[in-house]
Amino acid sequence: MEQRVSKHNYYLDIAQTVAERSTCLRRKFGAIIVRNDAIISTGYNGAPRGRKNCDDMGFCMRAHLNIPRGERYELCRSVHSEANAIINAVLYYAPRIYEAMGFDNPMKLTVFNGVLNLGFTCVAIFTVEKLGRKPLLIAGSLGMALGAIGVAFTFGVAELKLLCMISIMLYSVSFMYSWGPICWVLIAEVFPNTIRGAAVAIAVAFQWIFNWIVSTSFVPMANSMGYMFTYSLYGVICILAAVFVWRLVPETKGKTLEDMSRLWRKEK
Repeated sequence: MEQRVSKHNYYLDIAQTVAERSTCLRRKFGAIIVRNDAIISTGYNGAPRGRKNCDDMGFCMRAHLNIPRGERYELCRSVHSEANAIINAVLYYAPRIYEAMGFDNPMKLTVFNGVLNLGFTCVAIFTVEKLGRKPLLIAGSLGMALGAIGVAFTFGVAELKLLCMISIMLYSVSFMYSWGPICWVLIAEVFPNTIRGAAVAIAVAFQWIFNWIVSTSFVPMANSMGYMFTYSLYGVICILAAVFVWRLVPETKGKTLEDMSRLWRKEK
């Protein structure tokens, strides 16, 4: 009698199938989020929606230009891997979150939040070359900190549900014009040529490692220590991120990779 597949392998098989939707010709990744034995979101790496991808074109742009591994990831059409396994989980549950807070029109609020997110992503697109990377990251970090701390002190308080909703949206839009898009721009620009390949790989790895830590630790932390502590901790982390960018991260606006190499040699 054939042994029944384990639940762990069952979900891994589904994630492997999701990976087949990837538009990347070099690497295919798939992910799923499971909650209470129900799949609530899936994601795979691929080009942004509406943009021609390597699978459609039949060739990899970086391979076509003979670019070595670990370099020029800004040309990769799949570098902005779909974060569906994180972001969509929030979007899917947004109506329930707003409903639990006592709002009568949770779907309208969810749509409004999505429109705000789109608008503030455009803010990053049109201001990143004018204002620079550091101002957007610092402002976004402080906005996220204010939003997280606002949620910490208003979540679950019926009289403050409007303020809680505003805090959630503030956190969301602050991320959309700062760390959401600008993080990837900075990673591609900040490292000197001598270590760029390895440094970019390490930076991206840490990005996803801490993404996993946050997504897996939130529920246990909130259940054991409470929402006020959890959201306050996130707010403090956002403030530390602003200080880190302000004191330690160089501005890359208008600088070539050679300029960055000279800057780092000068810092030594």
